[in-house]
Amino acid sequence: ISRSKNSSLLLPTLPVYPTSTPNYYNNASRMVKKVKVKITVMKGRGLAAKDRNLLGQRTSSDPYVEVWSKQRNPVTDNLIDELMGKTPVIKKTLNPAWTTDNHFEFKVEGPNP
Repeated sequence: ISRSKNSSLLLPTLPVYPTSTPNYYNNASRMVKKVKVKITVMKGRGLAAKDRNLLGQRTSSDPYVEVWSKQRNPVTDNLIDELMGKTPVIKKTLNPAWTTDNHFEFKVEGPNP
């Protein structure tokens, strides 16, 4: 994961390893391996308080996680950012835990064979 919005939790970019038989396609005379990525968002801890209470103090947040991936545009062959999914918002917490709608599965380009 390589991007975040202001004061959001930013996870490091993780290596991608195949979890199933890769698919191949020919794009501009080159073979590209597509690998399946499975991500499960579990919890966050100690997030920044962004929401203000009645006294104007920042005491909580309504956190959620967006999962982004760089995908190749088949027309221009450029890499573009694509939103792959978003967890539900958990209201008024700095230590969220997701138990539903927190699994994401998509294909990305792997290293050339």
